[in-house]
Amino acid sequence: MTGVGSGKGSNPGPSIPLNNIPERIPHDQAAKIKGDTLKIKGDTLKIKGDTLKIKGETLKINGDTLKIKGDTLKIKGETLKIKGDTLKIKGDTLKIKGDTLKIKGETLKIKGDTLKIKGDTPKKKGDTPKKKGDTLKIKGDTPKIKGDTLKIKGDTLKIKGDTLCF
Repeated sequence: MTGVGSGKGSNPGPSIPLNNIPERIPHDQAAKIKGDTLKIKGDTLKIKGDTLKIKGETLKINGDTLKIKGDTLKIKGETLKIKGDTLKIKGDTLKIKGDTLKIKGETLKIKGDTLKIKGDTPKKKGDTPKKKGDTLKIKGDTPKIKGDTLKIKGDTLKIKGDTLCF
């Protein structure tokens, strides 16, 4: 297959040979690709523009590095799964909306002046969800938090362990 957008039931218009894609498509000729599958092979895929919308149940990206540059990255959905040794996010603000953010790995490093966690974490017991304020859960042998100040707002701070050092 030499063109793009040739999935079942699609009407993508004329097929564009991959070796003849222009460096820049004029704004009034915006590319619209429809179909069940779009496969792109190569070392680099660059997409420039104000908005990139990808709709579907699953988006799979395989590779050593995924770089996204922009003022805002919005991800909506029930589950975002990222597998790899390192996830690096650089920017002034990282906003995550949803009931649960799960990160599995040996190390989570967050660098920045402020880490804000907002929202209620529903705790299901039977069929009745119980709301329990803002929640940050850290499981592991040694959570490390670097910085001059750790601010915790709330009624209770619970610390469990054999040794508490100040």
